[in-house]
Amino acid sequence: MWQDLIHVMQGIKRDYEALRKLASKKRALLVTVNLKELEALIKEEEALAASLRQKEEKRQAILLRIAANLPEVTPDTKLSALAQFCPSPPYAKLLGDLAEALDELVRETKASTEQNELLLVSALDAVQWHLNKIGDAKVDQSYGVGGKEQVSHAKRLDFKA
Repeated sequence: MWQDLIHVMQGIKRDYEALRKLASKKRALLVTVNLKELEALIKEEEALAASLRQKEEKRQAILLRIAANLPEVTPDTKLSALAQFCPSPPYAKLLGDLAEALDELVRETKASTEQNELLLVSALDAVQWHLNKIGDAKVDQSYGVGGKEQVSHAKRLDFKA
């Protein structure tokens, strides 16, 4: 049972390492606006996310089996806390090491994701600005109903028509 948990947690760690690498690749693709490769990378991210969900379900099933023997353990018990209940000292150390590595990986992956989100929002703002400029749209100084911006478009008369 503990071996199964360690195996699943090592798989989760590998998936997070792969996600972290993809996040840095994604940042480079966002900066260079390489949409074709970005689309392929997003598919890889989706596959990794599905793999993580599957492994997380396995982890929770294993924790339920462990909890049947140890009432202090629940499916939401953190890995670092779970290590103290492990009957084998080598497994307990391995679980503790995995907990530390996973905490760091999750923190790094989350930071990369937030940076990429900022790049995406900035890129979309730039696209919207250019589209508004092309369409000669202007945002009025006051807000409309519900606090939304009021956008007006210049009406140009085509005298050649």
